[in-house]
Amino acid sequence: MRLQVFWRLPVQGSGRRSPALADARRDGTANFDYLAQIGRAAELSHFDGLLIPYSDAGEEPLVIAGALAREIRQLSLVPSFPAQFIAPVYAAKIALSFQRLTRGRLAWNLVIDDSEKPWHGRRRSVAEQVERTGEFLEIVKGIWDGGPFDFKGKYYEVEKGGFAPALTGHKLPAIHLSGDSEAVLELSARHADVHLLALAPVEAVREKIVKLTARAGTYGRTLRFALESGIIARHSDEAA
Repeated sequence: MRLQVFWRLPVQGSGRRSPALADARRDGTANFDYLAQIGRAAELSHFDGLLIPYSDAGEEPLVIAGALAREIRQLSLVPSFPAQFIAPVYAAKIALSFQRLTRGRLAWNLVIDDSEKPWHGRRRSVAEQVERTGEFLEIVKGIWDGGPFDFKGKYYEVEKGGFAPALTGHKLPAIHLSGDSEAVLELSARHADVHLLALAPVEAVREKIVKLTARAGTYGRTLRFALESGIIARHSDEAA
């Protein structure tokens, strides 16, 4: 399998653009213009995709992905978002339109926050976030290629969910998950296409890959893996 390299968009700003979210009403240019410039540079440099991270202090990744879709015509777009705060049927509808718009270039990075701080006005434990994300993915996969689909879980209920025939038959967004807890690893084994790993010594990374590969195998599934790494680029070692 060919190695793929994705660039992480600085949705909170970086380098020469500070503060992160400059007000277009004051400086005449929107933060999106800066992100689009980075995206075009990544495409010209033959990266494979853009990871658009979620941040309370940054731009909304799903909106940025949609805006970039017509600016950038080749790269995969991987917005991050907390699935447990979005209705799964509505999220699937958004994704279907996105795939039709971009010829299947959307992937999802589903965020589970282990700090358990309040999000969007309420607090949810890691266990609840994982359970909700699991139900979210069961529903999305159940309704993706038709319907009617019924589901009754702990958090969500769907009755005769599905879409018009013209909206079916498109590629389901590749699911990216990350985390080291047992609950998240189990969720990845059951549902993820890609598990994101933090940069670590080779043997530690190898051990995680072997264990999670075996776990996914018990469900008849094959996982791919990705490493997240920061890059510091300066004119000299001393400056870096």
